Amino acid sequence: EAVAEVGDKWGTNQIITGPVLSIPYKSGHSNGLTNYIHILPESLNVNGEIIPQTLKRGIFEIAVYDSQSALSGKFEFPDLEKLKVDPEALMLDQARLNLGISDMKGIENDIKVKWNNDEISFEPGVSHLHKDVLKTGISAPLTLSLSPTTQN
Repeated sequence: EAVAEVGDKWGTNQIITGPVLSIPYKSGHSNGLTNYIHILPESLNVNGEIIPQTLKRGIFEIAVYDSQSALSGKFEFPDLEKLKVDPEALMLDQARLNLGISDMKGIENDIKVKWNNDEISFEPGVSHLHKDVLKTGISAPLTLSLSPTTQN
């Protein structure tokens, strides 16, 4: 009971997944359905510090952890010809950067991404992804460009 009580306030075990860059595009069919290209980072660096704490609930001591993390990485556009996607069909102004977070209760501060030279706040919820890929998390709206081919 004590562990459940602390988990209700602090959040439970945390699993961070991604990031996944999702870019919508209009299919070439006359129905105009929106499809998505999902890109994983070509390189990803994770730096963080985990700070353990002990909370007391009655006679019980429960270990909890606080973390400060920073991710940096590089995304590269895939070969659109190989994917049979017309570059003109890409909706680059509607791209999203998704980050899976298993328990949103554990988030205390605003999470931001520095994309190239712009600082953008993440918003609750993942976008453009099937729930089997990322069930819960955050996403940030991005406006992309096809040149240069690498996005940081």
